[in-house]
Amino acid sequence: MVIPMWLAKTIAWSGIALIGFAVVDVAVTSFWDTSLTGSSWSSLAEFAGGFVMKHFGEALDDE
Repeated sequence: MVIPMWLAKTIAWSGIALIGFAVVDVAVTSFWDTSLTGSSWSSLAEFAGGFVMKHFGEALDDE
């Protein structure tokens, strides 16, 4: 199955957004001792972002 390039790039950018969310959540937690989500969603977001980038990150190499 071939995935269109626009879809692969959209999925890759969503992976970057997930990793960015996790970084911001960890930074807020370390500075203000409170979490944006109040739970361990940042760990899940970082895992999902890494998984997405592993499989679709290559689509961003063409830019």
